[in-house]
Amino acid sequence: MKWACKNTLGVYKYTIDIENLLSPVYHLILDLIRERYPNLQFHEWGGEVFDIKKITGQIQVADDVSEESFLVLLSGYLEDYLYEQSNLLENIGVLLLYRTKRFFIAQAKTKMQPLLINWIKKSGIIDNFFELINSLEINNIREPLAKLINDQYFGNSIKITELDLKGSFIPKKIIEKYEELPIDEEAIWLCDNWKTKIGLEETSQYNEVSFPNIDSFGIAMGDWVLPTEYVDHIVKSEYSTEYFWIMLNDVYAHRNNRISKYRDKCSRFANALRETEFANLMTKLRYNLYLSKDDMEKHEEFKEFFEEVYNIERFKKEINHVLFTGSHVAEQVGNKQTMFGLYKTVKDNTEFNLRAWINVETDNSQRLTTSNGEEKVEIKTVYALKPYYSYYFCKDYFEDMFEDMLTESGITSLSNFELYKSDDPKNCFIEIDKMVKKTDGKCEKL
Repeated sequence: MKWACKNTLGVYKYTIDIENLLSPVYHLILDLIRERYPNLQFHEWGGEVFDIKKITGQIQVADDVSEESFLVLLSGYLEDYLYEQSNLLENIGVLLLYRTKRFFIAQAKTKMQPLLINWIKKSGIIDNFFELINSLEINNIREPLAKLINDQYFGNSIKITELDLKGSFIPKKIIEKYEELPIDEEAIWLCDNWKTKIGLEETSQYNEVSFPNIDSFGIAMGDWVLPTEYVDHIVKSEYSTEYFWIMLNDVYAHRNNRISKYRDKCSRFANALRETEFANLMTKLRYNLYLSKDDMEKHEEFKEFFEEVYNIERFKKEINHVLFTGSHVAEQVGNKQTMFGLYKTVKDNTEFNLRAWINVETDNSQRLTTSNGEEKVEIKTVYALKPYYSYYFCKDYFEDMFEDMLTESGITSLSNFELYKSDDPKNCFIEIDKMVKKTDGKCEKL
């Protein structure tokens, strides 16, 4: 079964039309300068205005070069300059860029045009353009002209098409058939994180890879290959599980957004739970939430994780809830402070909406007031986990403990993800809490 692509990365085909980018400013500059050279062709005066040697490698403008053909030469020079600044992509979210095929890989769902605009601006390509002009007159208006070149101006020369990245880094050895063609090292750029991930050396060769029966390509780097489409049909059978596990992690699995809101606050609590004495104490929790007063008083060293509260079970059958309120200080007890009130918003035929009040008494008991009168009741104090510890213990602790056990045992696992058969976000085929990769290479859902 082929699962739908849920890769958090995307492949983006792009064009940056440098000629279109330069054209308005270039022609404005020519309009300002051309009047100095009446009745002369561009090749007769262009060398006085532009740094021809830097742009073309020649001393003067060739006779057959016109204003428009020179713009093409100028654009080619500045495009090469832009790609020489590819390292600037490292800090703006691009992971790989392949100039020859005009595609790059970045985080999916990111706004890509601002990303490329940022790269162009940081490269200094416009400054470089003005530095190629030998004209005091133009240099004097350089700053006002540069202000016209804003993000919208850059955006008019950029086009991007998003595609799914249906592959990940896989070892070459697991694929049966493919062909490699060398890539000019200046035509491709790879971020440092990915180089580290696959152990790529500075001397490693980049190759473009073609696969049988796939209208797509991949990039080979060292011992790894990055396909942009599924290559299931050419994976060697003995490596099918290894391939599936890579694809599950990077392509198929849609991670559930279950980020704990309290995990960072509970590191001391989680570490304490590794102690045998505390772990044994926690087995005495009721509802995974509170300890009796007697149990807590025997373990004062762990009291920092708990707080004393009243445990109100009087209405458990009626409202299907156990209620807790904060305990009272002596002054509140002396004033017979209200502890709790219960009001039912839906009218009951046999009772008033106001169901009960509970007040503390000075003799360590409580007074219950209902429509039937008053009575003394005994509501015990217990020690409940503090709010964020209680949520962490119920929601995250056991999952974290199991994850630690697997890690310490050298077992690879994947947690909390969904698999889809199609791109429809409502068409989740299965939700999996934990899948482990067994030592025999097989995968098993827990």
